[in-house]
Amino acid sequence: MVWETSMVIFGISLIVIDAMFFGLGSFVLVFIGISMILTGVLTFLGLVPDTWEAQVMSSSLLTIAVAVVGWKPLKRLQAPSQSVDEQPNIDGGMRFFLNADITIASPGEHEYSGVTWKVKIDRRNETRERIEKGEEVVVTKSEVGALLVKSVS
Repeated sequence: MVWETSMVIFGISLIVIDAMFFGLGSFVLVFIGISMILTGVLTFLGLVPDTWEAQVMSSSLLTIAVAVVGWKPLKRLQAPSQSVDEQPNIDGGMRFFLNADITIASPGEHEYSGVTWKVKIDRRNETRERIEKGEEVVVTKSEVGALLVKSVS
């Protein structure tokens, strides 16, 4: 009875440690934890002998089996659920006046929040290929280091 309880407690502890310190990112600890819980339950049911050798062997084999079965589903859970186009846009709707002409081929610059951003024409929302200096633009989307804009007029 001692081995089964110890295996279950240690398995739960490994899963909790993985969740607390790695955000369930280290599947190895999760797989070992699940296999130790299963080994404890199987030992309690009498399907695995109550010896440390049998439990080490059972835990090892179950770790491999759980890893093979659980790798893809757990990896899928970690994958981002939003595409890059669906990411929230904190700069969307911000308006400013251009300090230089911009074209599709030649982006401009804009100082915002202490950072110099490239200003590009948003080809999805703007039909013109050139926006003149001094025109008011609105940010439709932000990318890494770039603001995509369309003309307000």
